Amino acid sequence: MDTCFRQLNGQTQVSTTDLPNLGYPALDSLFRLGERASGMIPELVDLDRIMEK
Repeated sequence: MDTCFRQLNGQTQVSTTDLPNLGYPALDSLFRLGERASGMIPELVDLDRIMEK
């Protein structure tokens, strides 16, 4: 999502008006991500790998 946003938007910062237009993962995917990433601060590539599983 980060890469797509930067490519489309042309900048690295997101304003609150941009947030409703972003696609978000399904709620169950976010819960799984939280369970798998619990206790660590993963890099973006690690988050992507977790979400692909």
